[in-house]
Amino acid sequence: MVMKQRVSIIIVSYNTKDLLADCLESIKSQYDAAEIETIVVDNASSDGSADHVSRAYPDVKLIRNSENKGFAAANNQGVEVSGGEYVLFLNSDTLLKDGAIEGMLDVFDKHPETGLCGPKLLNADGSVQRNVYHFTTFRAILARYTVLKYFGLFKKARDYYRMRNFDYGKFAKVDRVMGAAMMTTRKILDEVGGMDEGMFFYFEDVDLCKQINMAGYEICFTPESQIVHLGGASSASLGNSKTLMMFFESMFYYFRKNRGKAETFCFGAFFKPAALLYILLEFVAGLFKAVFLFFVDRKKAKVKFKTSRQAGLFLAKHTLKFIVC
Repeated sequence: MVMKQRVSIIIVSYNTKDLLADCLESIKSQYDAAEIETIVVDNASSDGSADHVSRAYPDVKLIRNSENKGFAAANNQGVEVSGGEYVLFLNSDTLLKDGAIEGMLDVFDKHPETGLCGPKLLNADGSVQRNVYHFTTFRAILARYTVLKYFGLFKKARDYYRMRNFDYGKFAKVDRVMGAAMMTTRKILDEVGGMDEGMFFYFEDVDLCKQINMAGYEICFTPESQIVHLGGASSASLGNSKTLMMFFESMFYYFRKNRGKAETFCFGAFFKPAALLYILLEFVAGLFKAVFLFFVDRKKAKVKFKTSRQAGLFLAKHTLKFIVC
């Protein structure tokens, strides 16, 4: 059994009421409140999430924010009121499998150099969900978010970043793991200063792994801990064009912090026009494909139109903000 209050689980919630309830049930079905402390930080949800937690889960510590403070700030709020020696950051769209917490604790017990541990993430159908990556690079971003994608330039850099050949059946020391589920210690969080609240949404998990690694600790992955991650629930509720802008803002913040302002400025001078051209082409190509497919496959046409629409919304609403970010 897990030692009393050895672990505090922190879940940030934003308009994921039903998924959050399922997540809390998966915790409740395995662990007593005296063993595992669970903290929910609600970022001003409008779907009744906080009220439901208050009524149905009285043992869960609940923080109600009057505004959406972002993922990093909300997690830091949870850490402040937590009491566990270990802290498990957990997305609201996850489900703990049997032994998930013990599997990560075992890594810390056996490998004292561990600073953060990530589990094996599974999709809803039980297939492996990739959650282990190298640290983000300029080249990998260029290969994904600019017109260079069409020409296959820097594809090797992108494949290296995504670690396509990683063996998810073995324990490994890695650069970083996805923030949907990751465990660290209170001592280490105090040492590195928690999550950087300069990143509202995206890259806060990348940066946390980076800071922990720079502090001399190892980032580990273990297949002995398994968690189902449904993925993208909170970001979907924000809207694709808005979340893309959040991604870019956090990306530049992360690069300025970890690669320096001069390098990041030079990167941005090339990246920004190349990215805007890519988004423009996605808008035009998606629109033409949607019109053509309308007479062949209306379901596919709808998908293409949605892609085109989000690209158009980004250009209309966020171009200036993107240029100066």
